[in-house]
Amino acid sequence: MGKKTYTVGEILGMRPIPLAEWDEREERIVLKRPVPSEPGLRGLLGRAAALLSSPTIALDATGSWVWRRMDGRTTVAELAQALAEERDEPSAPERLALFVHQLSRHGMLRLE
Repeated sequence: MGKKTYTVGEILGMRPIPLAEWDEREERIVLKRPVPSEPGLRGLLGRAAALLSSPTIALDATGSWVWRRMDGRTTVAELAQALAEERDEPSAPERLALFVHQLSRHGMLRLE
């Protein structure tokens, strides 16, 4: 079963719920990449890929700003609005939708 793909409009109405463990280093968020636990060949391939890739993902300043504000209640659209206002990011909705979608596809957050 493949991972669900959403449109930007669908993502903007969803609430991101962080799942990944994380640390803060020099004011940046560093996410710990989860190891897939699916059974079968897909799980085996996912675990092999996880072993070959970096165990962490360091977010940039904007990604770190967003991650700190994901509380499970705030929608992506609300985060995008705050990002546009506080950090002068005019393309915030599209960029943020892509960002959270990618994190969800890698098991670092859930979209509801």
